[in-house]
Amino acid sequence: MSIKYKLEDFNTDMTAEWSSIEDGGDARKIEISIFNPLVPRYYRNRMDDLLNGFISEHCIENPINDIDSVSGIVSAFIDNDVELDKKYFLSFFVWVKERGEIESYTIDDQILPTDDHFAGFQECVMAKLENMIF
Repeated sequence: MSIKYKLEDFNTDMTAEWSSIEDGGDARKIEISIFNPLVPRYYRNRMDDLLNGFISEHCIENPINDIDSVSGIVSAFIDNDVELDKKYFLSFFVWVKERGEIESYTIDDQILPTDDHFAGFQECVMAKLENMIF
């Protein structure tokens, strides 16, 4: 039986209040902490799945000691010219202690408008934009 880990099991510097509008290269994007209460639980669960997949894929035997910290965001590009299959996504960040150094990894996971839970994602992004502006 494998142990299931959650992001909360690890150190993170990501606060629930953290969000930002960034230059995403092709367009601006909003980034929202996965810990923000506006983010639907479904996406937190997907982030936990990414964490556990990472642990399994990298054969990390003692994750609590070997993983230095984790964080995660949901993102949406704020531009109509971004291809729909690249416009919305989760990003999982993990820093692992390896050979006396900290190695960083980033895993992105698409969010598609055809997903069953997309309406919750859309509400989250719009509410956060409103909170940032007003």
